[in-house]
Amino acid sequence: MTQKSFPFAGELIGKEVVIESSTNTSYVGLVGTIIDETCNTLVINSFGKRKTVLKSNVVLTLSIGEKDVLVNGLMLQKRPEARIKQ
Repeated sequence: MTQKSFPFAGELIGKEVVIESSTNTSYVGLVGTIIDETCNTLVINSFGKRKTVLKSNVVLTLSIGEKDVLVNGLMLQKRPEARIKQ
């Protein structure tokens, strides 16, 4: 999937997420809600604990509306406001 074909250019905060794979194996299977985002990281609330995950190190499933979309974190690696303007 190329950057231009990424189906979602909106806000990620508040979206449900599942980490499918990661270079940090302790994050694999992490389920939660995105509560903050920077250019390089996502902050996920998982069962009351905040986890900061590097976008470049994960493949995740995002719940967008009624769809679940598998996304390589590298595709999200830009400033949130720049992605929203796409």
